[in-house]
Amino acid sequence: MAQKSNLSSLASAPVQDGPNTDQNTTSNLAASFGPPSKDDKFLVFSVDGGIGKNIAATASLKAIHKKYPDRKILVLGSWPDVWIGNPLVYRFFRPGMTPYFYYDFIKDRDTIILRHEPYLDEDYFYRRKFIGEIFCSMYDIPFDNEQPQIYLTQTEHEIAANIIRQQPKPVLIIQPFGGPVPQNGLTYSWYRDLAFPIAQNLANILSQKYSVLQLRYKEQPELQNTLQVDLPLRGAMALIAQSSERLFIDSFGQHAAQAFALKSTVCWVGTSSKVFGYDSNNNIQTTHDLSQYKDVDALFEQFPIGPQPHQCPNNFNPETAFNQEEILSTFKL
Repeated sequence: MAQKSNLSSLASAPVQDGPNTDQNTTSNLAASFGPPSKDDKFLVFSVDGGIGKNIAATASLKAIHKKYPDRKILVLGSWPDVWIGNPLVYRFFRPGMTPYFYYDFIKDRDTIILRHEPYLDEDYFYRRKFIGEIFCSMYDIPFDNEQPQIYLTQTEHEIAANIIRQQPKPVLIIQPFGGPVPQNGLTYSWYRDLAFPIAQNLANILSQKYSVLQLRYKEQPELQNTLQVDLPLRGAMALIAQSSERLFIDSFGQHAAQAFALKSTVCWVGTSSKVFGYDSNNNIQTTHDLSQYKDVDALFEQFPIGPQPHQCPNNFNPETAFNQEEILSTFKL
């Protein structure tokens, strides 16, 4: 039985040393305090969208910094927890919380502004490139397969390590349902989630070998034979950094794992592993042929990231969408 708890803190944004442990987060942030100098050169990098998209954009940030090493980078985004401690970020701003931004960083300066939306780019619609590369190609910035980065403090790693040590088996993180906070009773997306029967059966089998920790919003289904841990976003990412195995869909978990150079098993339904995934992972494609599916309506939406229930093809059965043996074969059972 699952322990009754949840990751409700994920709705509010926000181990041993990981590859991106930042011992000097406080000093990095303190260095950005105070008024900007009149001689400072700035670059504004805007990232709309969800947690995973923000994490993927940290790879773009590295490429941007390579082209503009003399610029202080201002990030405008929705998820500050992704950017905290990143040494390439001079300051972070939430949309709508930018008083005097124009006068401080743009007026009478030669500030570079990167404010396009990759989800509206042709390379996204034709699934030609990784989302991090699309960010760069829109601004004519070379992309050399840069990888995402998340910077956690030693304390955050230690808190996660304490949770890991309390588990009787190696820890496997599972995230079978993703997307934004569920609304209007919709807790399942046919376009990228695992069907509950598949997710539950996988959890039952994997729990024989692993302590299975489920990442979810409190509104999403709770799997039996999993542990529910109530942590903020950065705490969840610290757990991912120290987990032994990982089973994800196309959501923030797989991007966070990539930031820590960890291989994951990722299940793909309608979204593209070429656009949102990483070749180093075990990328498991649906057994259904969705090649004829065209999300035409999305071409006219502001952020075309996922079809609605009425757009699901009639011949699509989510309970047979994956070969479960193929998924399980990627783990040491």
